[in-house]
Amino acid sequence: MEYLVVLKNEENLIIKKFNEIKKWFLNNICNKKIYQYEDDINITSIKSDFFFISPYVFPLLNSYPLENMIPNPQKFLVDVDDNQIAYLRLKKNNIDRIKYSHFLKIFSGMENSPSDLISEFDNKNYLSKLWFYVKEENILRFLIFLENSYFTWSRLNWIKLKMSNRYPNIVFYEGKNKLESKKLVEKLDILVPKTYRVYNNSDEITQEELDELPDCIIKPTNLDGSKLIFKKNSRNILQLETLKKKLKNFDKMGINKELMPMIYAKFKPKIIAEEYVPDIKGTFTKPCEFKFYVFNGKIIFFIAINRKLDYNKFDFYDENFKQIQNDTLSYNRTQIDFDWPQLTYFEEMKKDISKIYDKFTRDMDNSFISRFIRMDFFVTKDKYYFGEFSLFPNGGSGKNLNDFGRKYFVQCWVPEVFSIFQGSLFEIPRLTLKEIDKELVESNNSKFRFIIKDKSKFIDYLFS
Repeated sequence: MEYLVVLKNEENLIIKKFNEIKKWFLNNICNKKIYQYEDDINITSIKSDFFFISPYVFPLLNSYPLENMIPNPQKFLVDVDDNQIAYLRLKKNNIDRIKYSHFLKIFSGMENSPSDLISEFDNKNYLSKLWFYVKEENILRFLIFLENSYFTWSRLNWIKLKMSNRYPNIVFYEGKNKLESKKLVEKLDILVPKTYRVYNNSDEITQEELDELPDCIIKPTNLDGSKLIFKKNSRNILQLETLKKKLKNFDKMGINKELMPMIYAKFKPKIIAEEYVPDIKGTFTKPCEFKFYVFNGKIIFFIAINRKLDYNKFDFYDENFKQIQNDTLSYNRTQIDFDWPQLTYFEEMKKDISKIYDKFTRDMDNSFISRFIRMDFFVTKDKYYFGEFSLFPNGGSGKNLNDFGRKYFVQCWVPEVFSIFQGSLFEIPRLTLKEIDKELVESNNSKFRFIIKDKSKFIDYLFS
């Protein structure tokens, strides 16, 4: 289905940015779009039935495409203060070009159909699957909300989580589905720790099997944060009863966290015994890890972790293995400054990361969801092994990031959105909330600027 999207005439910078952000959302929702300005709508550019989208109506990331909301569309109209979404079946007519105001007369002759497709936007309904409209006098307030409260690291991760059920393959790219993630990566001819045994539950494990297993790691497939990981080697003989006691109800742990409901519906958590990977010095203590943050197919940086040296600290490096000081993106207290040896395979590892990302973005239909993923690898002196994926690092909260880091991650994730808000509209002399409200209502100056002193209080005020 085609979308004929009418844009407001760009009388000032505010309207221009509103049109740009509206197009960005539409580009993430539907493929077939024709953009027209309200004073000159070219009807001849439409070749089939189409949805007519008025200047003030738009989707957000979580909104469904209209054809999904109306699987068998008949002629219908949604009319909210002259904001329309309409489905039209073109018939022979003599109209080639028309103004939006004249188009409204066509709608006025149509029979209105009750519908709940659109809703007036406020700061509480942004996760609705509906489409939205913004009254003209609220456009600036809407842009302020997007820049300061919608396009943030934690909010985008939350939105991604709410969108995830549209992409069934996403269950293979989550660290809480370790076994299936390993299988996916192994098919790409990338080294993963060998899987020795897979158990549906701890009752399937016998002491005889435990004793016969080579040195290995035994862990559930559904947990993160190094929970319930057991080492089995000559110095650490596992006792079956102890293991069973600790693994009791492992499959119920975190069952509602992030993507686990989706994963659990298709793949029940299991217990795996897998290859014991040595650390960077070849000793079998705690493996070293590189966690690569990949945005839009590019490694922006990676985190290097030597758990034997310090379990809770890490260093940042760029894609060329040049160290980035932790306080650039995080905090000084997180830095460890381990002197990593030269790794001859580093460039090869980056190629494998690109290979995985290409598959990931195809499996996610090149959507907004596919634009960020973290890939973790165990690193040894001579080899590297895929470890797991993470789509929501630290639960998406960014607790180890400073304010700049959170903003920078958003810039890497949606750089085109960041450029829309660049040269922000919103830096004018400090005013009280009452004065700001008065100025917003009365000013028509497109270069108008102000500084938000208390962001959360201000956003609540704007939409109260």
